[in-house]
Amino acid sequence: MTEHCGVNIFWSEEDEMFVAISSELGGPKGPSALGETREEALREYEVVLSMIQEIEDEEDLKEASAALAEMKASGEQPIPWVDIKAELGL
Repeated sequence: MTEHCGVNIFWSEEDEMFVAISSELGGPKGPSALGETREEALREYEVVLSMIQEIEDEEDLKEASAALAEMKASGEQPIPWVDIKAELGL
């Protein structure tokens, strides 16, 4: 999600700092970071993106664990990856 997004950095009179945001991640309502320089704002924004990625990874693990538990409880068997690739013609 976050590896390849453009970042806009601009001076905020209100904050009296540079602000880094990405229109691809929600623009003004999305994640942002402040810095005294453009470089600092960008570094801080990269920290924010790393935190978002960690949260997304944790959520993915929770969902995968829940799906596996549900599958075990129902006795359902996973579909082998080779079968999925064959079905899709890969």
